Amino acid sequence: MAQERLEIVVLTRRRNELAEPVLRLIGLDRIPVLTGSPSLYAAYNVRVTPFAIFVDSAGRVRASSLVNEAWQVTKLLQLADLPLGPENLAPRRRFTRRTVGAGV
Repeated sequence: MAQERLEIVVLTRRRNELAEPVLRLIGLDRIPVLTGSPSLYAAYNVRVTPFAIFVDSAGRVRASSLVNEAWQVTKLLQLADLPLGPENLAPRRRFTRRTVGAGV
């Protein structure tokens, strides 16, 4: 199961002196706290927090979303754990430009 393969980190927007003490207080002191940068947040399209991103060992984002509840994290984990075979990928669609006056 994916939970056994997960490495969890907390990424803050800027240096945060409270993150590690709070995690320690609630028993999550083994989770590393990293300081992000605006370019890192932009690269993963993170505009609001709390945000969860599941990234596989190849660096592919497997699931991501704003999360406020445990069920949302569970659902993202289920999505991240889906196999990446062709049957699970959405087909690529090509969009064609219509000319003015063309029928529908």
